[in-house]
Amino acid sequence: MRQAAEQLIVITETPSAPEFLALATACRNLRDFDAASEAAERAWERAAWSPEITMMRALIAFERGDGELAILRFRELASRAPHNPRWVFELVILHQMLGEVDTAAHELDAALERMPADPLLWGIAVGSDFRTLQEATKAGLPLVGYGLYAALQDRSPADDQLRRPLVSNQKLRDFMAAPPMAGDTLVVVFTGTNDTAGMPLSIFDRYLASLGCNAVYLKDFRRLLFLRGLKSLGDRDTTLQAIRALQRQLGCGRLCTIGMSAGAFAAIHYGVELGADCILSFGAPTYHSPNLGGAAIQRRLYETFLSNWELDLRAFLQSRSYTSHINLFFGERELRDRAHALYLDDLDGVTLHPVSQLNDHECLRWFALNRDLRTLLGEWLGV
Repeated sequence: MRQAAEQLIVITETPSAPEFLALATACRNLRDFDAASEAAERAWERAAWSPEITMMRALIAFERGDGELAILRFRELASRAPHNPRWVFELVILHQMLGEVDTAAHELDAALERMPADPLLWGIAVGSDFRTLQEATKAGLPLVGYGLYAALQDRSPADDQLRRPLVSNQKLRDFMAAPPMAGDTLVVVFTGTNDTAGMPLSIFDRYLASLGCNAVYLKDFRRLLFLRGLKSLGDRDTTLQAIRALQRQLGCGRLCTIGMSAGAFAAIHYGVELGADCILSFGAPTYHSPNLGGAAIQRRLYETFLSNWELDLRAFLQSRSYTSHINLFFGERELRDRAHALYLDDLDGVTLHPVSQLNDHECLRWFALNRDLRTLLGEWLGV
């Protein structure tokens, strides 16, 4: 396709925007983003306004890891079509990936004012914990997200199984302790880059509340695998001190960590530093590897602010003396997660838990939908 597009441009006396757009598309598909960007800009020069070309420019910026430029391009689309939810959806995702959660919330709030019953907007609102499933139901969308969140809610522990009140989730808070209860175990939950546990925190906390666990939920608005600490608290050491202080305040003799995706990296790193009895890691990245995929925006953040040594959990674990039991859960057919898990396979205290039926990144969610997650968590956490 690229060769055909290039030949068409050569033989055409004055190549038009569609020819250059075709070339940009072909180069993007081949992941030659420099050539794709050049072709897209030449297409743009020949068109007074084109949503197709603007979207191509936005996608190229995103796939090159330039989040700010991608936001600029999608904002152009949103300003031209304020009632098209697709562009708001993209902006919310991008702002979240960059940790600009307050801006994402503002974008979503304004869009829901204009489109109060749009299923795409409510899907990301509930899926990323900006809104609850109950709020979506009031808006007339009880099956938002194609019924996913209703299914997760239905399979979670019932009200009469809860042994403490649920955490009050506030999207813009990055350190949220659940209401305290008498119990010996504190579970520290490190969320992923959309600040959830692969499911809304209000749903996941039902499991920990039903097991009689104290819990605290952490969100990394810096999007740096929690290695620079929580934004509201300071650096990594200050964040560790805050967790230890909470454990002392609650009088918990045991501490366990759970993490999903980027948070799974932190569950291992912080868990070892905190002397966690048990670490549950779902789909953790364990080392720097551009060849294994993942969002280019995240890779650029890591490459800009973190060293390869900091990103290497194997080197970190080998530099520490620890007794934590580290459990790595991953989809056997999700090649990226499998490779990251195998990287730690032979280390002390590490146990791999491949899920043969799973071919995507949402490992904890899979257990919630397909297994008795409450019983499994109780066994894994030892409660």
